[in-house]
Amino acid sequence: MIASPSHARPGAGVAPAPGPLRLRACAWLAGLLLGAFHGVIAISLGARAEGVPALVIALGLGMALGALVARWPSDHLGRRPVNLASGLLIAPAALGAALLPSPWSLAGAAIAGLGAGALLLVLPQIAHELSLRGHRRLTPQALALIPAGAAASALICGWTPDAVMTAWLLVLGLGAVHAILAAGLPESPVWNASRGRLEHSVAALKALHGPLEAAVAIDWVRLDAEMLAEQQPLTGTDLRVPQVRGAVLTGVVLVLAREAPLGAAALVLGLRAVADAVGASTAPTAWVLALSVGWIAVSSLALLLVLRVDGLRFARIVLGVALAVLAATVLVASASAPTGAGRGAGATVGLLGLVAAQWIGVEPACRGAIDPRVPPWLVAAQRRATALGESIARFVTILLPIVVVQGLGAETAAYALLGLEALVLVVVLLRLPRSVIGG
Repeated sequence: MIASPSHARPGAGVAPAPGPLRLRACAWLAGLLLGAFHGVIAISLGARAEGVPALVIALGLGMALGALVARWPSDHLGRRPVNLASGLLIAPAALGAALLPSPWSLAGAAIAGLGAGALLLVLPQIAHELSLRGHRRLTPQALALIPAGAAASALICGWTPDAVMTAWLLVLGLGAVHAILAAGLPESPVWNASRGRLEHSVAALKALHGPLEAAVAIDWVRLDAEMLAEQQPLTGTDLRVPQVRGAVLTGVVLVLAREAPLGAAALVLGLRAVADAVGASTAPTAWVLALSVGWIAVSSLALLLVLRVDGLRFARIVLGVALAVLAATVLVASASAPTGAGRGAGATVGLLGLVAAQWIGVEPACRGAIDPRVPPWLVAAQRRATALGESIARFVTILLPIVVVQGLGAETAAYALLGLEALVLVVVLLRLPRSVIGG
């Protein structure tokens, strides 16, 4: 059977068009929601609220646990219930985090993190299994919007008397809207086909893509369902195979490389760092606007590149890490300058450079780079491990910089960052050329 031209994978360097509007809206909103979680931490640091490390720990542990425990319901109950439940869990938990006193607010944050972790697990499944073949770049599109979600928090909350509460209420609103959009999506055709419910798969494809596209896509759905039925957990026996062991090691390196620019840390520390640089207790409005506009610009450019560019992964990773080294150098130079507008400008440029390095360069290039090397029976295990690894890596790369900045100061943190980025560049150059496809 010959696929229609709309299903053909475009040539190298051009990404396919996204899926239908409903699916795209749900995925993009998920990215903004995850960005709003970063915004909560950024607003808390910028307002010099107490207990921010505890907040990061609560969110991080919740996300890791959510990515871990969501596996069973996603496999046995379906993708749609998990996607819906993530929004329904986040909304009331965010309300509790906004209104309750500590330590109950931390419990609310942990439960909200649980929903965010489940969302990290199910988002790639939803994006992949509900999209037509050749239209599967929704997950990178969604994650490109994380800086924009943080910018929305900064812009909205800066005008309110209780910025931290407002940041949590924004998470609540986005979680509720996500639940509404998730309720409007059908169950995964692949999951239904794996349960022998082929008529439900056909109905879902028709509802999303129309009868003509559904007639072609159902054959791909059958193939994906057959592969889903053959999935096995990763075992020690698998790791004895050199190709599998190499794929696992490369997957770990890619997860670490994805977080190596510390763009997430730059995102959450931005308001606090700029306030310190200009000698203010909180970031002045002009600097908040500058950071927020920069974050939105990063998201816009990252989204455009995801839609237009595919391939050249290794080159994009190297350029992203090199940009992170340059941004760290700017931060080192500005950290020793006297407080004022000049130091504030240097801090702003350096922090935006780190955010751009992660979300424009490294993040989209790393995502999916290992997929062609993963054996077909380990694809599900690889995706679950990636979701869990992302949650843990993001938690660590946000918490440690916060602790270093608060304990040792911005100048020491800048020098440590420069050393880390130089080391990461060496690791990327030595390890990834043998492993990344399309570089």
